[in-house]
Amino acid sequence: MSPKRPGKRRAAPAGKRLTPQEQLFCEELRRTKVAAQAAIRAGYAPQRAKVFASELRRRPHIRAYLEQLEAARKAETETPVDDRPLVEDELRAVGFADIRDIATFGSEGLAVRPSNELPMETAAAIRKVRFRPTKYGDEIEVELHDKLSALGQLQRLKRMIPAENPWPDGWQRPGGIPRGPSVWLGPLHDE
Repeated sequence: MSPKRPGKRRAAPAGKRLTPQEQLFCEELRRTKVAAQAAIRAGYAPQRAKVFASELRRRPHIRAYLEQLEAARKAETETPVDDRPLVEDELRAVGFADIRDIATFGSEGLAVRPSNELPMETAAAIRKVRFRPTKYGDEIEVELHDKLSALGQLQRLKRMIPAENPWPDGWQRPGGIPRGPSVWLGPLHDE
């Protein structure tokens, strides 16, 4: 029989139950994505947090639980096919929003419609409303969500444009058109 080396631990069987501290480590790791920080928050010694985190991540039962947490996270964030019309409606509301539906402005100043009078699709387009009292009167700031981004996402949802930029790295786009945050104009053809 060969003697055991100190410091080497055998891997726990895959069916082993998690201790409360191991479970907390896994949940913190899922939340923070930083293993050493997750180990500290789970109650392991800060001086050896990196070592504990490395050892914990190698254990089969912990790896299995982390995979379960990741699968649950993906299931939560994926948009079911049934929600697609709702997403499309929200993107349309933002993409086709008109500031004149929210406020009127001119030589008399700015007048914002009360929120209880706004239709739902118009209210969905508002990102921020800020009121600031000043010595000259109340200052009102209304900011809408990014229309170009919403329209680009709507185009992708409707499969009107590809999800990826088809231009290989290093190629100059025809006409030097800069690429916006989510809008791809496609190649330009000389006619």
